[in-house]
Amino acid sequence: LKHNDIKRKYAQQYELEFVKKKLCRLVKRVQTLHGELAQEAGDVAAVEDTHDLRSFDLDEEEFTAILEDEEVKVLMTDLDISLYNPGGMFDTFDFDCDGKVSML
Repeated sequence: LKHNDIKRKYAQQYELEFVKKKLCRLVKRVQTLHGELAQEAGDVAAVEDTHDLRSFDLDEEEFTAILEDEEVKVLMTDLDISLYNPGGMFDTFDFDCDGKVSML
């Protein structure tokens, strides 16, 4: 019985670290893509903001473009998040209905 408890404890620790690493990679990738999209749009202030770990907002177009990125898709799949309807997912994260998703 103790052996199973120890195995369960290590499995939970591994799972926590796995999720933490994937979330960190996802945030960094979203930040990079946000900077690239801002650069394409000529938004100098947004490009400068991506060099810091400051918060930034994504509109629905940016959010959808980011979810179409292959690396983002893989990371989301690794985290067991389905991407069947990116527009619907935007509505889920835009909890205050202001047309933006905040990345903190």
